[in-house]
Amino acid sequence: APDAGPEPISEVLAAGKYTGISGDNEYGLFGAVERNSLQAQGRDFLVGRYRHEHDGFSLGYLGTAAIHPTLDRDAYLHSVDMNLRLSAGTSLETQVLMSDIHDPAAAAGTDGHGYGAWAKYDYQPGGRWQHTLHATWFDPRLDFNDLGYQQRANLLKYQSESFLYIRHYRDGSIADNGNWYLALEAPYTTTGEKLVATTELGHFYQWL
Repeated sequence: APDAGPEPISEVLAAGKYTGISGDNEYGLFGAVERNSLQAQGRDFLVGRYRHEHDGFSLGYLGTAAIHPTLDRDAYLHSVDMNLRLSAGTSLETQVLMSDIHDPAAAAGTDGHGYGAWAKYDYQPGGRWQHTLHATWFDPRLDFNDLGYQQRANLLKYQSESFLYIRHYRDGSIADNGNWYLALEAPYTTTGEKLVATTELGHFYQWL
């Protein structure tokens, strides 16, 4: 919906995307401009992406901008990501984020710079076992909801996922293959307050 007025949706005036690959470099741009509505000026959105990939290593940048003329709010996000393939089937992926919000009407402490980071370790050697460990840290002022989706700020979360694959069941079984799945999630606020932890256990079958 627009930033003001009764309309349920905003109309797009123009939008465009450009992507390209040159050697080890990948890049892309996306932009969209909205029409003005009855009571609000249209917003402007811009996304830029660059990634360099070479011999089991990649380093990238993602930047976004969301301009709200009616609210006098400008929201920017800068992030740097890295993917390192440590060995066959083993990788480490990380991302560091900074949001930059300019909004004179924002609640105290919610504008300005916010920071966050996450890291994920994957072990997928191709056998029966697969494991993923994931850690996330978002400070209370991180905000990328203007162009994206953020479940919450003020978060320190640890996650673990494990799979045990059954590649083939015995002859005569109606199931062809399947896996056991165990997921653990332990979230906290950045000040150490416990949030709702979850445990999930599943068994999946793929039929013939």
